[in-house]
Amino acid sequence: MAGGVDRLPQSLDCTNLSKEWPRWKQKFNIYMIANNKTGETERNKIATFLWLVGEHGVEIYNTLFPNNGDVESMFGGGAAGGNVVNQPVGGAAAAAVGGVNNQPAAGVVPVAGGGAVQQRTLAQVIDAFDAYCLPRKNLAVEAFKFNLIVQKEKQPFAEFETALRTQLAYCEFECEACQTSYADRMLRDRIILGIQDKKLQLKLLDGKNEPLVNIIKMCKVYEAAAENKQLLERKEVHNVTDKSTNGESEVAALKTLTCYNCGQPFNGRHRRYCPAIDVVCDGCGRRGHFKRYCRTTKHDSKSGVQSGGSKGSGTMRSSGGSKYDTKQTTSNTNVHMVNWADAE
Repeated sequence: MAGGVDRLPQSLDCTNLSKEWPRWKQKFNIYMIANNKTGETERNKIATFLWLVGEHGVEIYNTLFPNNGDVESMFGGGAAGGNVVNQPVGGAAAAAVGGVNNQPAAGVVPVAGGGAVQQRTLAQVIDAFDAYCLPRKNLAVEAFKFNLIVQKEKQPFAEFETALRTQLAYCEFECEACQTSYADRMLRDRIILGIQDKKLQLKLLDGKNEPLVNIIKMCKVYEAAAENKQLLERKEVHNVTDKSTNGESEVAALKTLTCYNCGQPFNGRHRRYCPAIDVVCDGCGRRGHFKRYCRTTKHDSKSGVQSGGSKGSGTMRSSGGSKYDTKQTTSNTNVHMVNWADAE
Protein backbone atom coordinates (compact mmCIF):
# COMPACT_ATOMS: atom_id res chain seq x y z
CA MET A 1 0.00 0.00 0.00
CA ALA A 2 1.18 3.52 -0.68
CA GLY A 3 3.13 5.10 2.14
CA GLY A 4 3.24 1.99 4.34
CA VAL A 5 3.91 -1.70 4.62
CA ASP A 6 1.32 -4.11 3.20
CA ARG A 7 -0.61 -6.09 5.81
CA LEU A 8 -0.57 -9.59 4.37
CA PRO A 9 -3.30 -12.12 5.16
CA GLN A 10 -2.20 -15.20 7.05
CA SER A 11 -1.75 -18.52 5.32
CA LEU A 12 -4.79 -20.70 4.74
CA ASP A 13 -5.63 -22.87 7.75
CA CYS A 14 -6.42 -26.31 6.32
CA THR A 15 -7.72 -27.89 9.52
CA ASN A 16 -11.32 -27.07 8.57
CA LEU A 17 -11.40 -25.99 4.94
CA SER A 18 -15.18 -25.67 4.71
CA LYS A 19 -15.08 -22.75 7.17
CA GLU A 20 -11.55 -21.41 6.86
CA TRP A 21 -11.47 -21.14 3.07
CA PRO A 22 -14.37 -18.62 2.75
CA ARG A 23 -12.76 -16.44 5.43
CA TRP A 24 -9.34 -16.56 3.79
CA LYS A 25 -10.83 -15.86 0.34
CA GLN A 26 -12.52 -12.76 1.74
CA LYS A 27 -9.23 -11.48 3.22
CA PHE A 28 -7.42 -12.20 -0.05
CA ASN A 29 -9.97 -10.25 -2.11
CA ILE A 30 -9.72 -7.31 0.32
CA TYR A 31 -5.93 -7.42 0.02
CA MET A 32 -6.01 -7.44 -3.77
CA ILE A 33 -8.37 -4.46 -3.98
CA ALA A 34 -6.67 -2.45 -1.23
CA ASN A 35 -3.27 -2.83 -2.91
CA ASN A 36 -4.51 -2.13 -6.45
CA LYS A 37 -3.51 -5.56 -7.71
CA THR A 38 -6.74 -6.38 -9.53
CA GLY A 39 -5.46 -4.75 -12.72
CA GLU A 40 -2.34 -6.89 -12.98
CA THR A 41 -1.96 -9.82 -15.37
CA GLU A 42 -3.58 -13.12 -14.52
CA ARG A 43 -0.17 -14.72 -14.11
CA ASN A 44 0.84 -12.12 -11.50
CA LYS A 45 -2.47 -12.47 -9.66
CA ILE A 46 -2.14 -16.26 -9.52
CA ALA A 47 1.44 -15.91 -8.31
CA THR A 48 0.27 -13.54 -5.57
CA PHE A 49 -2.44 -16.04 -4.64
CA LEU A 50 0.05 -18.89 -4.35
CA TRP A 51 2.47 -16.74 -2.35
CA LEU A 52 -0.18 -15.82 0.23
CA VAL A 53 -2.13 -19.06 0.44
CA GLY A 54 0.74 -20.87 2.16
CA GLU A 55 2.43 -24.23 1.81
CA HIS A 56 -0.67 -26.38 2.27
CA GLY A 57 -2.61 -24.18 -0.16
CA VAL A 58 0.07 -24.67 -2.81
CA GLU A 59 -0.22 -28.44 -2.33
CA ILE A 60 -3.95 -28.20 -2.99
CA TYR A 61 -3.22 -26.10 -6.09
CA ASN A 62 -0.80 -28.74 -7.39
CA THR A 63 -3.50 -31.35 -6.86
CA LEU A 64 -6.09 -29.33 -8.76
CA PHE A 65 -3.68 -28.21 -11.51
CA PRO A 66 -0.96 -30.85 -11.97
CA ASN A 67 2.34 -29.33 -13.09
CA ASN A 68 6.04 -30.09 -13.23
CA GLY A 69 7.11 -26.89 -11.48
CA ASP A 70 7.94 -24.71 -14.50
CA VAL A 71 6.18 -21.42 -15.19
CA GLU A 72 4.10 -22.58 -18.15
CA SER A 73 2.71 -25.63 -16.40
CA MET A 74 2.05 -23.78 -13.13
CA PHE A 75 0.21 -20.76 -14.59
CA GLY A 76 -1.19 -22.19 -17.81
CA GLY A 77 -0.35 -21.23 -21.36
CA GLY A 78 1.60 -24.38 -22.18
CA ALA A 79 0.78 -27.95 -23.11
CA ALA A 80 1.88 -29.20 -19.73
CA GLY A 81 -0.62 -27.00 -17.96
CA GLY A 82 -3.55 -29.24 -18.77
CA ASN A 83 -5.72 -26.16 -19.33
CA VAL A 84 -4.95 -25.27 -22.92
CA VAL A 85 -7.68 -24.64 -25.52
CA ASN A 86 -6.73 -24.70 -29.23
CA GLN A 87 -9.48 -23.13 -31.28
CA PRO A 88 -9.46 -21.19 -34.56
CA VAL A 89 -9.85 -17.49 -34.11
CA GLY A 90 -12.88 -15.83 -35.73
CA GLY A 91 -16.64 -16.17 -35.85
CA ALA A 92 -18.44 -18.05 -33.11
CA ALA A 93 -15.23 -19.68 -31.90
CA ALA A 94 -13.63 -16.29 -31.28
CA ALA A 95 -16.71 -15.15 -29.41
CA ALA A 96 -16.58 -18.27 -27.28
CA VAL A 97 -13.15 -17.30 -25.99
CA GLY A 98 -14.08 -13.61 -25.77
CA GLY A 99 -12.58 -12.37 -29.07
CA VAL A 100 -13.97 -9.41 -30.97
CA ASN A 101 -13.27 -8.53 -34.65
CA ASN A 102 -11.00 -11.54 -35.11
CA GLN A 103 -8.82 -10.36 -32.17
CA PRO A 104 -8.06 -12.65 -29.23
CA ALA A 105 -9.70 -11.74 -25.94
CA ALA A 106 -7.81 -10.79 -22.83
CA GLY A 107 -5.91 -13.73 -21.44
CA VAL A 108 -5.86 -15.54 -24.78
CA VAL A 109 -2.46 -15.96 -26.37
CA PRO A 110 -2.34 -16.48 -30.18
CA VAL A 111 -0.19 -19.39 -31.35
CA ALA A 112 1.16 -20.49 -34.67
CA GLY A 113 -1.22 -22.35 -36.95
CA GLY A 114 -4.23 -20.14 -36.33
CA GLY A 115 -4.96 -21.47 -32.82
CA ALA A 116 -5.31 -19.79 -29.46
CA VAL A 117 -4.17 -20.81 -26.00
CA GLN A 118 -6.39 -19.81 -23.13
CA GLN A 119 -4.33 -18.93 -20.10
CA ARG A 120 -5.42 -19.86 -16.61
CA THR A 121 -7.14 -17.07 -14.69
CA LEU A 122 -7.40 -16.29 -11.00
CA ALA A 123 -11.17 -16.75 -11.20
CA GLN A 124 -10.64 -20.32 -12.43
CA VAL A 125 -8.25 -21.00 -9.56
CA ILE A 126 -10.70 -19.67 -6.98
CA ASP A 127 -13.57 -21.66 -8.50
CA ALA A 128 -11.45 -24.81 -8.31
CA PHE A 129 -10.66 -24.10 -4.63
CA ASP A 130 -14.36 -23.52 -3.96
CA ALA A 131 -15.23 -26.91 -5.42
CA TYR A 132 -12.45 -28.56 -3.42
CA CYS A 133 -12.92 -26.84 -0.06
CA LEU A 134 -16.71 -26.55 -0.06
CA PRO A 135 -18.12 -30.03 -0.51
CA ARG A 136 -21.86 -30.59 -0.45
CA LYS A 137 -23.19 -29.57 2.95
CA ASN A 138 -25.28 -31.68 5.27
CA LEU A 139 -28.04 -29.15 5.70
CA ALA A 140 -29.73 -31.13 8.47
CA VAL A 141 -26.56 -31.05 10.57
CA GLU A 142 -26.01 -27.35 9.91
CA ALA A 143 -29.61 -26.56 10.90
CA PHE A 144 -29.17 -28.70 14.01
CA LYS A 145 -26.09 -26.68 15.00
CA PHE A 146 -28.03 -23.47 14.37
CA ASN A 147 -30.86 -24.51 16.69
CA LEU A 148 -28.40 -25.38 19.46
CA ILE A 149 -27.11 -21.80 19.74
CA VAL A 150 -28.40 -20.00 22.84
CA GLN A 151 -27.29 -16.82 24.55
CA LYS A 152 -24.80 -17.53 27.33
CA GLU A 153 -25.03 -15.88 30.73
CA LYS A 154 -23.76 -12.27 30.60
CA GLN A 155 -23.10 -12.62 26.86
CA PRO A 156 -23.80 -9.37 24.97
CA PHE A 157 -26.67 -9.58 22.53
CA ALA A 158 -24.41 -8.46 19.66
CA GLU A 159 -22.19 -11.53 20.12
CA PHE A 160 -25.25 -13.80 20.30
CA GLU A 161 -26.63 -12.33 17.08
CA THR A 162 -23.25 -12.67 15.32
CA ALA A 163 -23.00 -16.36 16.27
CA LEU A 164 -26.48 -17.00 14.87
CA ARG A 165 -25.80 -15.17 11.61
CA THR A 166 -22.48 -16.98 11.13
CA GLN A 167 -24.11 -20.40 11.42
CA LEU A 168 -27.12 -19.23 9.41
CA ALA A 169 -24.89 -18.83 6.36
CA TYR A 170 -24.36 -22.63 6.26
CA CYS A 171 -28.03 -23.60 6.60
CA GLU A 172 -29.48 -22.42 3.24
CA PHE A 173 -32.98 -21.76 4.55
CA GLU A 174 -34.80 -21.32 1.24
CA CYS A 175 -37.71 -22.89 -0.57
CA GLU A 176 -36.61 -25.51 -3.12
CA ALA A 177 -39.56 -24.76 -5.38
CA CYS A 178 -39.45 -20.96 -5.62
CA GLN A 179 -35.98 -20.32 -4.15
CA THR A 180 -37.46 -17.85 -1.65
CA SER A 181 -35.36 -17.40 1.47
CA TYR A 182 -36.95 -17.66 4.92
CA ALA A 183 -33.69 -17.11 6.82
CA ASP A 184 -34.98 -13.96 8.55
CA ARG A 185 -37.88 -15.82 10.11
CA MET A 186 -35.62 -18.63 11.31
CA LEU A 187 -33.21 -16.10 12.80
CA ARG A 188 -36.06 -14.26 14.52
CA ASP A 189 -37.45 -17.45 16.04
CA ARG A 190 -33.99 -18.56 17.22
CA ILE A 191 -33.39 -15.21 18.92
CA ILE A 192 -36.67 -15.48 20.82
CA LEU A 193 -36.04 -19.10 21.85
CA GLY A 194 -32.37 -18.62 22.78
CA ILE A 195 -32.52 -15.29 24.62
CA GLN A 196 -31.18 -15.53 28.19
CA ASP A 197 -33.49 -13.06 29.95
CA LYS A 198 -36.88 -14.70 30.52
CA LYS A 199 -38.69 -11.39 31.07
CA LEU A 200 -37.47 -10.19 27.69
CA GLN A 201 -38.44 -13.52 26.15
CA LEU A 202 -42.04 -13.14 27.38
CA LYS A 203 -42.10 -9.59 26.04
CA LEU A 204 -40.94 -10.80 22.61
CA LEU A 205 -43.55 -13.54 22.56
CA ASP A 206 -46.26 -10.91 23.13
CA GLY A 207 -45.04 -8.90 20.14
CA LYS A 208 -47.77 -10.04 17.70
CA ASN A 209 -45.52 -11.47 14.98
CA GLU A 210 -42.98 -8.63 14.94
CA PRO A 211 -40.44 -8.68 12.07
CA LEU A 212 -36.77 -9.47 12.64
CA VAL A 213 -35.69 -5.80 12.63
CA ASN A 214 -38.08 -4.92 15.46
CA ILE A 215 -37.07 -7.98 17.49
CA ILE A 216 -33.38 -7.06 17.30
CA LYS A 217 -34.15 -3.44 18.19
CA MET A 218 -36.19 -4.50 21.25
CA CYS A 219 -33.39 -6.76 22.47
CA LYS A 220 -30.76 -4.02 22.19
CA VAL A 221 -32.96 -1.43 23.92
CA TYR A 222 -33.78 -3.85 26.73
CA GLU A 223 -30.12 -4.72 27.21
CA ALA A 224 -29.14 -1.04 27.44
CA ALA A 225 -31.95 -0.36 29.94
CA ALA A 226 -30.85 -3.31 32.08
CA GLU A 227 -27.28 -2.01 32.20
CA ASN A 228 -28.48 1.44 33.29
CA LYS A 229 -30.67 -0.12 35.97
CA GLN A 230 -27.73 -2.05 37.41
CA LEU A 231 -25.70 1.16 37.50
CA LEU A 232 -28.43 2.97 39.43
CA GLU A 233 -28.84 0.07 41.86
CA ARG A 234 -25.12 0.04 42.61
CA LYS A 235 -25.27 3.78 43.36
CA GLU A 236 -28.22 3.34 45.73
CA VAL A 237 -26.49 0.47 47.53
CA HIS A 238 -23.44 2.68 47.98
CA ASN A 239 -25.57 5.44 49.55
CA VAL A 240 -27.34 2.99 51.88
CA THR A 241 -23.97 1.58 52.94
CA ASP A 242 -22.75 5.05 53.87
CA LYS A 243 -25.88 5.71 55.95
CA SER A 244 -25.56 2.34 57.68
CA THR A 245 -21.94 3.09 58.52
CA ASN A 246 -22.90 6.41 60.10
CA GLY A 247 -25.70 4.79 62.08
CA GLU A 248 -23.40 2.05 63.33
CA SER A 249 -20.88 4.64 64.50
CA GLU A 250 -23.58 6.41 66.52
CA VAL A 251 -24.70 3.15 68.09
CA ALA A 252 -21.09 2.32 68.87
CA ALA A 253 -20.73 5.69 70.60
CA LEU A 254 -23.73 4.91 72.77
CA LYS A 255 -22.38 1.48 73.58
CA THR A 256 -19.09 2.94 74.90
CA LEU A 257 -20.67 4.66 77.95
CA THR A 258 -18.65 4.20 81.12
CA CYS A 259 -19.62 4.21 84.78
CA TYR A 260 -18.55 7.42 86.54
CA ASN A 261 -18.00 5.48 89.80
CA CYS A 262 -15.49 2.89 88.55
CA GLY A 263 -14.74 3.76 84.93
CA GLN A 264 -15.83 0.42 83.48
CA PRO A 265 -18.27 0.10 80.55
CA PHE A 266 -21.79 0.85 81.71
CA ASN A 267 -24.97 -1.07 80.98
CA GLY A 268 -28.28 -1.70 82.70
CA ARG A 269 -26.92 -4.50 84.89
CA HIS A 270 -23.73 -2.72 85.90
CA ARG A 271 -25.52 -1.16 88.87
CA ARG A 272 -25.55 -4.48 90.70
CA TYR A 273 -22.02 -5.57 89.88
CA CYS A 274 -20.06 -2.30 90.02
CA PRO A 275 -16.67 -3.08 91.65
CA ALA A 276 -16.77 0.25 93.49
CA ILE A 277 -20.06 -0.42 95.27
CA ASP A 278 -18.38 -1.30 98.59
CA VAL A 279 -15.26 0.83 98.20
CA VAL A 280 -14.72 3.86 100.49
CA CYS A 281 -13.34 6.91 98.67
CA ASP A 282 -10.07 8.20 100.17
CA GLY A 283 -10.96 11.74 99.09
CA CYS A 284 -14.41 12.30 100.56
CA GLY A 285 -14.84 9.25 102.75
CA ARG A 286 -18.02 8.15 101.07
CA ARG A 287 -18.77 4.67 99.88
CA GLY A 288 -19.55 3.66 96.31
CA HIS A 289 -16.83 5.14 94.09
CA PHE A 290 -13.10 5.21 93.54
CA LYS A 291 -11.06 8.26 94.52
CA ARG A 292 -10.09 8.76 90.88
CA TYR A 293 -13.74 9.34 90.01
CA CYS A 294 -14.68 11.35 93.12
CA ARG A 295 -16.66 14.46 92.19
CA THR A 296 -17.56 15.78 95.62
CA THR A 297 -14.37 17.80 96.11
CA LYS A 298 -14.55 19.25 92.59
CA HIS A 299 -18.22 20.11 92.99
CA ASP A 300 -17.67 21.83 96.34
CA SER A 301 -14.73 23.85 95.04
CA LYS A 302 -16.92 25.31 92.28
CA SER A 303 -20.26 25.83 94.03
CA GLY A 304 -19.11 26.37 97.63
CA VAL A 305 -21.55 23.75 98.92
CA GLN A 306 -20.44 21.49 101.74
CA SER A 307 -19.84 17.88 100.85
CA GLY A 308 -22.22 16.44 103.42
CA GLY A 309 -25.43 14.92 102.08
CA SER A 310 -26.32 17.64 99.54
CA LYS A 311 -27.89 16.79 96.23
CA GLY A 312 -26.12 17.59 92.99
CA SER A 313 -26.43 16.87 89.37
CA GLY A 314 -23.90 14.53 87.82
CA THR A 315 -22.68 13.87 84.34
CA MET A 316 -21.96 10.44 82.87
CA ARG A 317 -18.93 10.18 80.62
CA SER A 318 -18.77 8.51 77.22
CA SER A 319 -15.73 7.69 75.15
CA GLY A 320 -17.30 9.46 72.20
CA GLY A 321 -17.24 12.78 74.01
CA SER A 322 -21.05 13.08 74.47
CA LYS A 323 -22.57 13.89 77.88
CA TYR A 324 -25.81 12.63 79.36
CA ASP A 325 -27.35 14.42 82.36
CA THR A 326 -28.66 12.11 85.06
CA LYS A 327 -29.87 12.51 88.62
CA GLN A 328 -27.60 11.53 91.45
CA THR A 329 -29.10 10.55 94.80
CA THR A 330 -27.21 10.19 98.09
CA SER A 331 -28.87 7.63 100.35
CA ASN A 332 -28.38 6.97 104.04
CA THR A 333 -25.86 4.26 103.18
CA ASN A 334 -23.64 6.83 101.45
CA VAL A 335 -23.76 5.05 98.10
CA HIS A 336 -22.60 7.40 95.32
CA MET A 337 -23.72 5.93 91.97
CA VAL A 338 -26.09 6.37 89.02
CA ASN A 339 -29.73 5.64 89.77
CA TRP A 340 -30.37 3.59 86.59
CA ALA A 341 -33.32 1.23 86.24
CA ASP A 342 -32.44 -2.44 85.87
CA ALA A 343 -32.42 -3.56 82.26
CA GLU A 344 -31.47 -6.74 80.56
